[in-house]
Amino acid sequence: MEDPSTFSSFSKKLRPKALIKKNPVVAKVKKLQDKRKHKEGSRESYPPVYFNDDQKNSQKSNNFPSNTFTTSKYTLISFPFKVLWEQFSKATTLYFSSIVIISLIPQISPLTPWTSILGLSFILVVAAVREGWEDFVSI
Repeated sequence: MEDPSTFSSFSKKLRPKALIKKNPVVAKVKKLQDKRKHKEGSRESYPPVYFNDDQKNSQKSNNFPSNTFTTSKYTLISFPFKVLWEQFSKATTLYFSSIVIISLIPQISPLTPWTSILGLSFILVVAAVREGWEDFVSI
């Protein structure tokens, strides 16, 4: 068991303010807080808020930030790239794509390459439709 007098003498030596000043993370956060452009309550006047009137509240003169958020995973441009990236990061898709590459060599493969290509493309299309539907429903 520690002597309580030792603890009190230790706490007197290391004051919390001294610890805060020496901590580089706390100092950096403090500096960033001081650099903020808009401090709370620093405006002289606030724009009027009209209840149940979206047209008046959305005027440019009000300068209100947008209050919308999206939970969608994809955009129209990024959808095919992200779906293909996700599908080819799975081992099964890599396996089937290697089967397609091997079936393209006529000396090795007894099958036509179209059977493997159609199977892989069917899997990719079904996965893309499923991902797109799940993303559409989550909006």
